[in-house]
Amino acid sequence: MPELTESRPEAGPVRLTIPASVANDLDGLQETLVDLAGRIGCRYCHSGRDPLYLKTANEYTLGDDGLEPEPSPWIEGLATGRNVDVLVPDSVTHDIELLKRAVAITVGKLGCLACCSGFDITFRRESAVLALTEQEVRGSE
Repeated sequence: MPELTESRPEAGPVRLTIPASVANDLDGLQETLVDLAGRIGCRYCHSGRDPLYLKTANEYTLGDDGLEPEPSPWIEGLATGRNVDVLVPDSVTHDIELLKRAVAITVGKLGCLACCSGFDITFRRESAVLALTEQEVRGSE
């Protein structure tokens, strides 16, 4: 049986701001996804949490423990133009191992098999997106 956390937040988007040291390490990023899944309710999936934003930290604050990523929502307006949306089947969001594989495939397509640094990646469940063809819209004219 899946291990649940003490509290399960409502379903919805999840934004994970990651430092470059994690973004530059695919294994570390995948381990972080497993940890995140456990913290949001089920360590085996991200189902019900859509979309999943992976954002490389670009802003930092200096605290008592040194530099820390600043995950403030207003920083979202500073997009670098290196944003990628990835549509995945619901079955992928229901299986953490498949989601980890989807991350690996995505970073490989972005140019580096070892990391996602330099890109902000949004994983969206394909059931949340409908695509209509021109033929469907025009009908049988």
